[in-house]
Amino acid sequence: MSPEATPAVSSSEIARAEELFHQQLRRVGMHFSQRRRIVVRAFLRAPEPMSAHELLYLVKKEDLFIAFGTVYRTLKTIVACGLGKEVISPDGTTRYEHEHNRCLHRHLVCKDCGAVVEEQQQL
Repeated sequence: MSPEATPAVSSSEIARAEELFHQQLRRVGMHFSQRRRIVVRAFLRAPEPMSAHELLYLVKKEDLFIAFGTVYRTLKTIVACGLGKEVISPDGTTRYEHEHNRCLHRHLVCKDCGAVVEEQQQL
């Protein structure tokens, strides 16, 4: 299932998350460009953690000229303002998942096959 088909965050939540992201950019003296907006929206719509390269592939569908550096720096800013977090997958790949208004959860990893399952906890 594609991230566009199943948004992880509603439109109103995306707007609030963008405002938090914009505030973080202002704190560090950066501009909220259209390309950063594309990256943030694609990230928040992703139903599961993704690597910077996977996110780059998604955003290039909307803007062919978005660079890997833009995606990577945007992800680091997303993490810095608390909208996302880094998750290291069993194969050692760094993935990023959104944290905006999500319930507490853990990642369970099968020691045999490496499959990852999220365990949700009600607050």
